[in-house]
Amino acid sequence: MSSVELAKFITKLTQADLNSVESLRTALKGSHTVFLVTNYWEYVNKDTEVTQGKNVADVAKELGVQHLIFSSLVHVTDSTNGRLSHVPHFDGKAEIERYIRASGVPCTFVLAGYFMLNYLQMLKKSDDGTYQLFYPVDGAKAKFPLFDAANDTGKFNFAVPRKL
Repeated sequence: MSSVELAKFITKLTQADLNSVESLRTALKGSHTVFLVTNYWEYVNKDTEVTQGKNVADVAKELGVQHLIFSSLVHVTDSTNGRLSHVPHFDGKAEIERYIRASGVPCTFVLAGYFMLNYLQMLKKSDDGTYQLFYPVDGAKAKFPLFDAANDTGKFNFAVPRKL
């Protein structure tokens, strides 16, 4: 798709305070499609993140938004039958996804993969000067999808089918 064709889809980018329903009404008014990403790490509080996601879903429904795209994650507590129950930044997003699905707003969910920018936090220098990289996966069996958020988010979301 050419940049001219792409420009037809992008008419206005805006931001809002996800804690303020009125701010969301102002920002989303007249929107056809909304891309939502919540940030657990802003407040380090799952309940706040879930409330923010619900606020967007409620306003999108109220205003008749045609498509809500949400950056979601797997519910770790549920998918491990409670064995791993302390991954709130995943579980909160999954709870938002469930709420959006139940809201009736036309929706799509993007589960991108591991953010490559996190590599720097996980790469540790040992006392002997070598570097080590640790991940809680079985290296022999695990598929580990990597995602460059800065360069790939638009590509993933542009690929989402839409009716205009």
